[in-house]
Amino acid sequence: MKNIISSIIILLVGLLSLQSCLKEEENIFDKSSAERLMEAQAEYDKLLSSAENGWAMDYYAGFGEDRIGGYQIICKFEEGKAIMAGAFTMGDYKNLGEKIESSYSINRMQGPCLSFGTYNKVLHPFADPGSISDPYGYGGDFEFMILKASKEEFILKGIKQKQIIVMRPMKAEKDWDQYCAEVVELEEILSNYTRFSINKSGQHVGYTTMWTGDYEIHDTDRPDIKISKYTVTNESINLYDSLNISNNVLKRLV
Repeated sequence: MKNIISSIIILLVGLLSLQSCLKEEENIFDKSSAERLMEAQAEYDKLLSSAENGWAMDYYAGFGEDRIGGYQIICKFEEGKAIMAGAFTMGDYKNLGEKIESSYSINRMQGPCLSFGTYNKVLHPFADPGSISDPYGYGGDFEFMILKASKEEFILKGIKQKQIIVMRPMKAEKDWDQYCAEVVELEEILSNYTRFSINKSGQHVGYTTMWTGDYEIHDTDRPDIKISKYTVTNESINLYDSLNISNNVLKRLV
């Protein structure tokens, strides 16, 4: 009987100790996980809304290294509403720069996630299935992990296909229709050329070759050619991967 009572006392002491430890762990944070998540969501939402004229998105779709794009999508965020316009036409999106409204939310999946929940014919067609035999279509995403967030840049990663998507704030005075028209104009100019001289501080450092039909660029002078996809903005070429030309790392060409 004494052994039974001793065992019960030891068990009760152990349970009290465990309860004490749990209480200590609960007090590590001043706020609950739900409160911290709500605060993080509010902060991301504030940053998204901070770009008064919206963001220019370098959008890529595709599977692994076999990616397609890039495409310029303009996004403006405000109180759960996203307005998008594309510097391209595709499928049912037939009018260059047409503004389409849908919803967005910030939630938590593998981490903080930006999700476009209602269908937007600028973005979602990249993620639509092609057919019964082609369930993945272009391999696009409409849900993205937020890897980095600031007023200067958002770096996102597609939940399914893992492509890196970058958003930068539009210039405050820039008209969206004019921006889209200038992107198309620069793409048309680039299509007339294939080989470019790269200059740094007025000095020639090497050459690149572009395949404009595939949005690909590579270092002409390297024996082990490194190829990168790219996106055309109204004034630059933004590379998906960095290129190294004569020990100069290139990520953006103006």
